[in-house]
Amino acid sequence: MGVLRDLLRLRNIFIIILTPIILLPIIYSIETKEAKCAYIVILMAVHWITEALPIAVTSLLPIILTPLIGLGTAKTVSSKYLNDVSMLFLGGLMMAVAIEHWNIHKRLALRILLLVGSEPRWLMLGLMLPTWFLSMWISNTATTAMMIPIANAILVQLKEAKEEAETNGHLAIETDHDEVRLDDVTLKVKDKEKVMEQQNNGEVNKEEYEKKNYIPETSKKESQEYKRICKMLSICIAHTANVGGIASLTGTNPNVILKGQSDIIYDRYNGTSPLTFATWFMYGLPISAIMLVLAWIWLQIFFLRG
Repeated sequence: MGVLRDLLRLRNIFIIILTPIILLPIIYSIETKEAKCAYIVILMAVHWITEALPIAVTSLLPIILTPLIGLGTAKTVSSKYLNDVSMLFLGGLMMAVAIEHWNIHKRLALRILLLVGSEPRWLMLGLMLPTWFLSMWISNTATTAMMIPIANAILVQLKEAKEEAETNGHLAIETDHDEVRLDDVTLKVKDKEKVMEQQNNGEVNKEEYEKKNYIPETSKKESQEYKRICKMLSICIAHTANVGGIASLTGTNPNVILKGQSDIIYDRYNGTSPLTFATWFMYGLPISAIMLVLAWIWLQIFFLRG
């Protein structure tokens, strides 16, 4: 057991040393550029999965391996690590970190919620607007991850407020009289001695049992309504994040990738790509705004009907 434990401790060293050696037949048995590329990809995949090397170090292996096995030059590979597209990704990541650090998403959401009120349809709009705005500048996933906790806190507060209102709405009355009159409503109270006598005799009144275990239809309806609101607020955030990502070039990763491919194609024919942040924004913002309004209306119809 002691030897096995020592071997496990040296696991990462064995992976780092043995994996390149074990994969060497790929290069020498198939002498093509594709085989050399496969060698690098498989080697990096093993290191990523096992984390024998830190992920950041693994990501830099192509700079060393590409010229080492004759696949290309270090200059060619290095230029792919930081280009216009990479800088857009980096800028979006920095903005997401800054927004989360200064709680801008919470401040924006709470300010809008204070303006719109507590009605479900306006609560939904109050969550959709900041989600839509934030998703223009940072990734959809990051926006959703920031906004879902806010929606969850709102739902918890709604449930607690409703339960508190129901508790305060019931008036506990203790009296020795057989009859109590409240605003034209008559409550008849059984004699305590008779009730105790029935309990001691072990007799169970079917009607009383059903009354005690009866769940009012209003409670069931309110529970279903609360579930619908939970679903509505959760779905509206996820959907609005996608809608907001359409508005700007940095809103979602596919937009940035399209920008990179557009630049490559136009450079190939010695042209200048017309796709810039400004042109995309002029095209994407109106579409995104229309989709936001349509999504808000549709979610109301689907979840708040009846």
